Formats: sequence, structure tokens, C-alpha cells
Amino acid sequence: MTYPDGDRSPAPVRVRVRVLDDLTVSGEPTDVDPGPAGGVRADAELVPAGTLGYASGDAAQGEYPGPYAYRSGKPMRPDVAVAFDRLAAGAARAGITLYVVSGYRSNAEQAVLFAAHPDPKWVAPPGTSLHRLGTELDLGPATAYGWLDAHAGDYHFVRRYPWEPWHFGYTLNASSSARGATSVGVADRRTSLPSFVPARYAPLLARAAQRWNVSAALLAAQLYQESGFNPFARSGAGAQGIAQFMPGTAAQYGLIDPFDAPAAIEAQAHLMRDLLRQFGSVPLALAAYNAGPKRVQACGCIPPIPETQAYVAAILGLLHGAGDPSGAGAATLAVRLVR
Repeated sequence: MTYPDGDRSPAPVRVRVRVLDDLTVSGEPTDVDPGPAGGVRADAELVPAGTLGYASGDAAQGEYPGPYAYRSGKPMRPDVAVAFDRLAAGAARAGITLYVVSGYRSNAEQAVLFAAHPDPKWVAPPGTSLHRLGTELDLGPATAYGWLDAHAGDYHFVRRYPWEPWHFGYTLNASSSARGATSVGVADRRTSLPSFVPARYAPLLARAAQRWNVSAALLAAQLYQESGFNPFARSGAGAQGIAQFMPGTAAQYGLIDPFDAPAAIEAQAHLMRDLLRQFGSVPLALAAYNAGPKRVQACGCIPPIPETQAYVAAILGLLHGAGDPSGAGAATLAVRLVR
């Protein structure tokens, strides 16, 4: 067994297996002809969960374990309930009576829904729905959708999907002690860093992680994949610096010089904080960093772009291999046979 990309990453995502001896398949002996090519070969790679058409990993990963508060008889995190009260009060001042159609849903409940409506655009597979985190609310009535689009952001709620005008997620306090919140890596305050981080960048990453409440390990894995910690890196597409900012995004985040590594790491952490709040998921936030938020928002998924899928898988592989405290890698990768 070998790792074709092992020389490019401390956590390779491709594996090559070569079988030279006879083996048994489904109870039947099978002859292996060594031949000039040296037996039977198979390659496999890690890909982000969901790109194979099903959820992978531990189905219980990331469920919010409680305690719960209830609004309209629906469970949610207590801080989300308080935020909903403020949102509902704002809607009431506009003459709208807001109510909750759905809040927290366990993976078991999600499995029942998905079995009845197995379309991942409308019903997420169990283990992948953001409703399991206790931060998501489906709201009514339909007459409130326009007001919510215009004002939900004032109360720290974001509309998750363009095609679901009722689904809003709460974006603050994502680093709560709930296992569900930290499992998507929006981050806890720990700033442990993997060993592949150059010493001169460790304090910069720790400071940015603390300021923007994003896992330092996530930021480090991203920089490894983006530039190999090269502050003067340039891509053929025009991305620049250690965090590979495109000029427009750099300007949006006040990054005057993308080749200024301390400033670029601060801007990277700021951008990732915003993307994690918007999408509520490390894989989707990484996909948005690589392919742009509009592409991710359009499908609510990791876009079917080979570069983006490989980018997300590589970083999640680094996170899992580095023991990321968010646990973001374990339940977010699947194995695909390449050949």
C-alpha cells in the first residue's frame, strides 16, 4: 500500500493498494496474475461527505445534546430561543405574528423525513442537516418571508438556502459547549496547532483564532493547502499571498497587501468566521472560500468542481490527522474508488 500524494501532504487523501497474492472474494478463491504490471491495483481517495450521494460517518456526530428551550412547541438551543423572541418582537412591530414550524431535529427524526422525501435539495440526509445543531428554525407564516429577508440579519439570523425562504439559522454563540456546535468547527477557543505549522506563524494563527473565534487548526490546515505557508505565493488565477486572496476579496476585507502574512492571516480568519456563520458547516465554508459563496449558496452543497472537492477533502484530511478539536474531519469524509 502506498500514498501517491504522500510527498505533498502530511495527511494524504489518496491510497494505492496492489494485490500480488491470491485472495478470497465473497468466499470464493480468486487467482491474481502478477503479470508485468505487478498484480491487481486499486486507487481510492477521500472526498467530502455527500458528494457520493449519501451521508457518511457517524450518524450521531454533531447532535446538540440539550438543554432545550421551546417556542411554538419546537425545541432549540436556549440562546436561539432568546434571539427568536427578539426577532418575533421586531416582526410584531411590523404587524407580523411570527411562529416556529420546526427547530431542533435529531438524526433519527431526520432519517424518517429523508426516507419519506429522499431529495437532498429539500431534505438533508441524516447526519448532515443543520437542524441537528439546535440553531436552525423554519419560520412562518409565508407572509413573513419578505420581512425576514430584509430584517432577519439585524437579529443575527441568516437565510441558509435561496430556495427555502422559511429556513433561518442563528449565527452567534456558535462556540457554545454543545457538541453539535463545535462539531462543525465554527470553533472553540482552543488554539492548539498541528506540528506542520512553521514556528513563526504559530502566534499569528493563535491570535487570529482568538479574535475571530475560528479554530486555529482549521486556519492552519487551510494555509497549508492554499500556499504551503509561502507568503509570496501566486496562483495562475490571480490569488496572492499565504492565504491566496483574490484582489476583490482582499479589498472587501481591508487587506491592502496580500503578501503581508500577518494581515493576510487576520483577513483569512475574518473571512472564515463570516463563511462559517453563513453556512454553519466547515466543509461548506471551505468550499465557499475556494469556489465563492454564490456557488455554494446556489446548491447548498460542495459544488461539483473537482478542484473544490479535492481542496475540501485535503483540508478535512489534515484536520482529522492533526486531531482538530472541532472533530471536523471524522464525519465529513467518504471514500471513493478511483480505479
